[in-house]
Amino acid sequence: MFYICIVKQLKFNIMKAKKEKPRYRKAKSWNDIVKNPIVDGVEVETNYISDGLDYWVFLKPGYCWEFPNSEAHQIHEWGVKPTLKQFNNEIYTCNCKQCTGA
Repeated sequence: MFYICIVKQLKFNIMKAKKEKPRYRKAKSWNDIVKNPIVDGVEVETNYISDGLDYWVFLKPGYCWEFPNSEAHQIHEWGVKPTLKQFNNEIYTCNCKQCTGA
């Protein structure tokens, strides 16, 4: 019985997270991210040559990264592949104070 309750709760949490995922076109390249309408700006920098390039993606208000309402409105990764992966899989709608203006 306990197992069934946990499974039902997990299904509910997954369905809730799916509702909080915005609909936007998935990126296949860095250029797709740059042109995406949910992106407010991007930046590429080289802090350490040995680590490669740092990629920053700044999201428009109403979108956040990592989990719903996380107040993290930017993605920062080393390399294009990890940035694309995070952009395509970890963007959520955001109702934090900064986004709602409350």
